[in-house]
Amino acid sequence: MSGGILLVGTVSNVALTIERELKVVLKALGSFNNIEIFLVESDSSDDTLEVLRKTQKKDPRLTFISKGRLSQHFPNRIERIAYCRNLYVEFIKKNLEKSHWQYVAVADLDGMNKKLKRKAIDNCFKTDINWDGIMANQKCGYYDIYALRAKNWVETDCFSELQKLKSSSPPPKVYQNNVVSFFTNFNYYDNLRNIAIFSKMRVIPRSNRPIKVESAFGGFAIYKSSVFLKSDYESLKYKESEHVEFHRKLTNIGFNFFIRPDLINNNLNSYNISRFKAIRLLRELRKVWESFILNSGR
Repeated sequence: MSGGILLVGTVSNVALTIERELKVVLKALGSFNNIEIFLVESDSSDDTLEVLRKTQKKDPRLTFISKGRLSQHFPNRIERIAYCRNLYVEFIKKNLEKSHWQYVAVADLDGMNKKLKRKAIDNCFKTDINWDGIMANQKCGYYDIYALRAKNWVETDCFSELQKLKSSSPPPKVYQNNVVSFFTNFNYYDNLRNIAIFSKMRVIPRSNRPIKVESAFGGFAIYKSSVFLKSDYESLKYKESEHVEFHRKLTNIGFNFFIRPDLINNNLNSYNISRFKAIRLLRELRKVWESFILNSGR
């Protein structure tokens, strides 16, 4: 594939995953003549920086910057991530004219892209669809509902919707029996979470046509590099995913984004496994057990 591509991302506490993840993603991008990497690190409490330095010595295509403990300056997690993403937007704008990047790939490097394949990426360029951004899909359920905006699927912030559901639904009856009370509360809140979030984690067959969206991410996306000259990740008071406002600005001026069903980056992950009620129940039981152990040890 002619031309070059820049791989960017924000990283934190990825010491155990980043080398393997970079290897997978770079192999999947192997059809490009030129690949460069720019990462923004912050707030790591593990050996991420050491691993990045070691990786950079082995692969000079990698450039990274570290911003230290941003959580002290940006307590809001979304604001913190948006700040880091805007650093790679600035890097792209500063270097695009002299670079050979026709495309920019944005990737999470925490283990979310272990199933990404070269053929799937190459297929993104064998289409009659005029796209400015293509986003990944997950075999066992599309998980990234927070960053998703698509007509007749997810049209508002899922967590805002959850809060509205809680406000409009009467709380469950209080029982003296702790076991009955636990299951009553679990079923009440779990039903609301399922409506707002988990029921929307659709399994999209890889044979489906690309799905047009206003916003999406899913841990991996490829953009035409010109996209980053027209938008940034400043979110609306950081009450929504930073991806939503980034894409909204672009769709408002005619850019086109799609989830490509056959661009699979993982199968079952820690998010879409929550589609199953049994898993959600086990997680809540674990919280109760850990709380019991903590309190009994005092």
